Amino acid sequence: AGIAPTLVAAVEQHGRLLGLDEVVLAVSAYSPRLVPWYESLGYRVEPHAVYAHASPLSAPPTVLVRRLT
Repeated sequence: AGIAPTLVAAVEQHGRLLGLDEVVLAVSAYSPRLVPWYESLGYRVEPHAVYAHASPLSAPPTVLVRRLT
């Protein structure tokens, strides 16, 4: 597990402090094994979402969202 769950929790807490409703993240098409890990943390795949910062030179990432409220 390492430090990754703690870092994700810190991002979510910071989002709550800022009054955000959700966290949106993208998993590279080259790291699909991470999708189930994020799902185990409460994230859900948004199949129709487009990640604004995706590289046009790479395969589209998988976009996941977690509601904070």
